[in-house]
Amino acid sequence: MKDLLLLKSMCLLAIIILLSSGFVVFAKETSKADGLIDPGISITAAERLIAKSPRQAVKAKPYSIPVKLNDGLSVGDLSQQFTSTASITELASKISQGEFNHIDSLLISKNGQLVFEQYWQQAAQDKPHFVASITKNMISNAIGKAIELGMIASVNDPIIRYFPEFDQSRLAQGVETITISHLLSMRSGLRFTDNKMEANYLMTDHVQYFLSQSQPVSNNKQFKYQHSDPEILAHLIHKVSGQQPEQFLLEHYFKPLGISNFTWQKSSCGISQGAAGMAFTSRDMLKIGLTMNNQGKFNNKQVLSSQWLREAIIPRTQRANYGYFWWLDTIDVDGENLANITARGARGQFIYMVPKHDLVVVVTSNNEGMKRRVPLSFIPEYIVSSTVNKRMPIKSY
Repeated sequence: MKDLLLLKSMCLLAIIILLSSGFVVFAKETSKADGLIDPGISITAAERLIAKSPRQAVKAKPYSIPVKLNDGLSVGDLSQQFTSTASITELASKISQGEFNHIDSLLISKNGQLVFEQYWQQAAQDKPHFVASITKNMISNAIGKAIELGMIASVNDPIIRYFPEFDQSRLAQGVETITISHLLSMRSGLRFTDNKMEANYLMTDHVQYFLSQSQPVSNNKQFKYQHSDPEILAHLIHKVSGQQPEQFLLEHYFKPLGISNFTWQKSSCGISQGAAGMAFTSRDMLKIGLTMNNQGKFNNKQVLSSQWLREAIIPRTQRANYGYFWWLDTIDVDGENLANITARGARGQFIYMVPKHDLVVVVTSNNEGMKRRVPLSFIPEYIVSSTVNKRMPIKSY
């Protein structure tokens, strides 16, 4: 009980400090949200400095088959999985020359085999890279696993059902209509005024804060990309499992994938951050994409429910480009309309999947401004097009 009270007090203190410093900024209502904007957290000063420095060209490395490690990944030859490898080789050369600025790693898996792996600048095979909002996708997977284990009854449950201790009189109007599904798809309806803080207000944790400080919640819940929704779900995982989200996923998801070399920042109150804060190796990011692409299986072991993953990629927004923290899109390649699924994070972190062609691409980078979107162009032009033998025009940023 003392530990719980300490945790609640720390949460309160953290929120007051963040608000008073202006560090917390709630996302503006915009149709241009792309999951790549700096979150204001989890990016170090050194990483910011690298992004602002000129990208130095380096000599392109000759292609070699990725090294087979004892990490559960199969490897193969690029030329055996793609009828033409010229575009991919050209892409690697252009990255080396600095054409796409600060690209740190590129991994390509085709038909379940890692066939291309290269690192640039300070990146390395065994070095976790910040992934920012890809943390949200891990929260989505955690919710799915909690439902599978019977800890959560349904995504249609109102979130306040799991926090009966809250003082209902303090909650914002309409909060009772917010479901877990709404939170997973950024449609909670929660709306905040920056730096809004009620004097002498005592709260128990982040969830109490979000649900009480919001403006009235409308029944017409529109998409708004903001950090409150995944943060609430991180607390939900802690509430129903008795574990930190980090420990819950380590036990039920990361260990079956052989993922142990990762970091996950905690908020000042001690809860694993839900909106950002994780770092993975690029190979482990690939495992996450392979599991998604293979309906929850990794090396023939069912790690996540296939039913949950199907639900997670159903479009939930008016623009039909967002599911349960997964971004959804289509691209046209040689007259073929291909669905793609992405997990993405600030400064250009991507797990990019094209299920029809059993293709998974991982990109880590440290780009600012519109350069963060560069992989959304070069992946289709140089890599996806190689599966259908037609080159697409690349968009400039």
